[in-house]
Amino acid sequence: MELQQAMFRLGVQRDVAPGASVMLGYAQVPSFDAAATTWVSESRIFQQALVKHRLNRLHLTHRFRLEERWISDQTLRLRLRYFALVNVPLRGTELRPGIPYVTAYNEFFVVPNGAMFDRNRLYVGFGYCLSPTLRADLGLMAQTKLTSTQTQWNLILHHSIPYREK
Repeated sequence: MELQQAMFRLGVQRDVAPGASVMLGYAQVPSFDAAATTWVSESRIFQQALVKHRLNRLHLTHRFRLEERWISDQTLRLRLRYFALVNVPLRGTELRPGIPYVTAYNEFFVVPNGAMFDRNRLYVGFGYCLSPTLRADLGLMAQTKLTSTQTQWNLILHHSIPYREK
């Protein structure tokens, strides 16, 4: 197994209504370009809207994201993303500490100033709630681009740092 990409993402999120939030953030994404046998640096600024809701045991999330991307020495690139996620607790109906869950998502990427379709990611995995603010997922993701599909294992850590106004 070899590292192909790492992502360091930080954002400030604000709830705008029950189950709805907006975020402004930054990501640094070093990726290995196998064809050039070198690492490529990417910086991103992103804005997103997130909508969460429940349907019985299903915890559903929809995310709409706009990214402004600077990749190595290339010009600015824009990208739009739509993400749909479902988490299903394996015991009970709540995602809380000590509860394992099944997780799946699909994410579609569009480049408005390019060939339109950029990629699609389909993911299925298992997760575990470690604390009210920390979850871990392990799963298999298939990423489809215009000319290829690549499958890889993903280990994802979700950490929220709550901010409370006084």
